Amino acid sequence: MSREKYGGKGRFGVRGGAFVGDGGTAPVFAVAPRTVCGLGRGEPFGQTRRRF
Repeated sequence: MSREKYGGKGRFGVRGGAFVGDGGTAPVFAVAPRTVCGLGRGEPFGQTRRRF
């Protein structure tokens, strides 16, 4: 869907722990969450937070 929408721009691959594309190479890192927030939709609205 996005290829049709954006005309193939922004295509990338993954090699050696990095995103590789027409714009160059970008390293990829894993980040562990410290706090996560969730928002509920509908009636009633709600939210919750979880700390790790």
